[in-house]
Amino acid sequence: MKLLPRVLAAFSLAFSLVAVSIAQEEPIDLTDRDCPEYFKNNTFTNSPWLWRDHITNFDYELFFSLNPNLTNPNLPASSQNITEILLAASRTTRVRPTRISYPLAVSYSAVKSVCTATSGLYEWPLISDTLTTWILPLFGLIVSLPWESNRRGHTILMIFRWIGSPFATLTYIFWNLRAIGRAATLADLGVPRRPRNNNTPSKGIEDEENGIELDGTSNLTQRPSEEELDPNTQCLENLDPDNGIFTSVRDSFAILCVMNQYKLSSRLPISESTLRQNILSALFLDDDVARRPGLTKYRAHVAIEIRRVRKRGVVPVLASLGWYFFALAISMYKAFGDVGDNATAHNLALGLLMGWLPVLVATAIIDRNNVDSEHVVKLLNSLMQIIHNHEVTFTKFVGQGRRRWHYGVAHPILSMLERYPERLQRPVDWARVAKACVSDNWLGYETRTFSINYFNKWEFVHMLAAWLTLGMSVLGAWYISYNTPTVGLGCRSFSYAMFLAFCTFTGLVELPLYPIIYRPVKKKHTGDILVGEGFRGYIRSKKFRGQMSVTLAGLDVISTLILFTTVFMQTTGAFQFYWCRASLFGNRGGYIVFDTVGDIRRFFDARMYWMVGAIVSSMVPGLGTLWVLREWLTQSFLWSGDVTKARRGLGSVRVWKGFWWWVRWRGKLNMKWLKGGVGWRP
Repeated sequence: MKLLPRVLAAFSLAFSLVAVSIAQEEPIDLTDRDCPEYFKNNTFTNSPWLWRDHITNFDYELFFSLNPNLTNPNLPASSQNITEILLAASRTTRVRPTRISYPLAVSYSAVKSVCTATSGLYEWPLISDTLTTWILPLFGLIVSLPWESNRRGHTILMIFRWIGSPFATLTYIFWNLRAIGRAATLADLGVPRRPRNNNTPSKGIEDEENGIELDGTSNLTQRPSEEELDPNTQCLENLDPDNGIFTSVRDSFAILCVMNQYKLSSRLPISESTLRQNILSALFLDDDVARRPGLTKYRAHVAIEIRRVRKRGVVPVLASLGWYFFALAISMYKAFGDVGDNATAHNLALGLLMGWLPVLVATAIIDRNNVDSEHVVKLLNSLMQIIHNHEVTFTKFVGQGRRRWHYGVAHPILSMLERYPERLQRPVDWARVAKACVSDNWLGYETRTFSINYFNKWEFVHMLAAWLTLGMSVLGAWYISYNTPTVGLGCRSFSYAMFLAFCTFTGLVELPLYPIIYRPVKKKHTGDILVGEGFRGYIRSKKFRGQMSVTLAGLDVISTLILFTTVFMQTTGAFQFYWCRASLFGNRGGYIVFDTVGDIRRFFDARMYWMVGAIVSSMVPGLGTLWVLREWLTQSFLWSGDVTKARRGLGSVRVWKGFWWWVRWRGKLNMKWLKGGVGWRP
């Protein structure tokens, strides 16, 4: 019996030793609120877990100036030994880092051994503030995108397309807007103006009012058909009192812009040059010239129907963008009024990250779709069927970046019209110009800009503009998150960089394939069968196009998930993991700053970094929206259902362009190399 107490005592001693060893190995496991307080109460300048290596963006010169008794006066600030300074501060009595204005930066390994994995999610007031300030306005913008009704699968795919690949999508939309802008310009040139006193210019003196310069034609030789377009012939101007010329010209270019949004049939048994001639005939020629009775009347009917079924609500959608700018202003005011607070900085970065979304919504709304796309495609096919006996010319609506590698028919038609001739008198008789284009032989120019499959050089300008729209938004947000202590590549900045990398990679894979990818119309002569061999034939095949579409769609899904995950984690505070706050992805992190907002504001100069990021990112929605408003105001006369209001709108456009013509030193700063198309005095 005496042995039993001894065994129990030995067992108790062993159990105690094991418990003590386990307690020494396991972390204290403090809660998210107790962890910062623990280090604030137990950290001194000689504590082993205090970070003594270089702290990025910390103002060491200010720190040295505030502690002259601890520094070596014979050494410059760059040569001071921070470890010796910290140890010397606690040589006699233990001093806390904040006492000598040094940041409370604790190594991640020490935090990991004491605290839990996360510092906790945001509290509900902060989450609700993010929801009302950013999430709901951004959701409203996404809802405002031009979705199509009763197409669930297509809607899901378009979410991944628009949100996951804004670089490529904006490129296509910018290209379509440029085509509409060129069409509006040519329509303006075909409408008579108010007559002037000296309508006929003197010989040897350039007619600044009636002269029209067509860019990109000075180095081209004059074609034979241009003889019937004598530049010396004076076109008598009239006021067009019944708006007959205005209506005809406006209808022709409006229908061309709508055709540009539809996919051509791959089974069209005619050559590309014949297709262009047929489109010109259907849009611009009269019944007698085209030898098709009822063509003019049906063309007017198609234009009326297109405007009737065209989606409205451009003004309310553009006005709704004001809520985004209002939220951005509130977030900036709060951020710069509370510089140094991490939650405020990252909420501002969240709004700036999505700065490209208002531009995407605004441009997609201006490049408007129709309420019933199937009805419109039937109208277009019926119009083309009057010219050629083929039932299907266009198949489905693919505008607003819905289909990869869509080029449209507007650019080659507009290029042909702009090329005839170098000098014309205003107003331009586009029916006469179109007849000359139809009568001419364009087979020798299939590889030039008049080809439906030609990759125009201005596409590179739109690619650059699209990437800057996306890149400046994301990089500005990344700059704020990266330079908010702990400075370095953390979870937030890394996710921003990943989203931009995926979008850029997808665009750089998709857009360079533009000139070589398979397209429906590739015939130089009717009946041609283009057969490719080897690798070149494979990359130009329909099979390769389908495989690349599936691959790029997968990348779009990944980038969309990255963005949605980033927004969700930032809203809820799931990025508050300590290994995220320690910025372990790069070489600058490895520690966590537990300082107060005032210390961060004083020693890390966060205001300067936040200001740079906010300016860079906010320029995108601001300048982008102004450009979209300018495009809409100068093109909207094509889509008005009231002819009188449309004519009045064209007059306002002429006043606007005339003002900027004088601002640009009488047109000398037109930058034709950048905008392309037509340059003229309004």
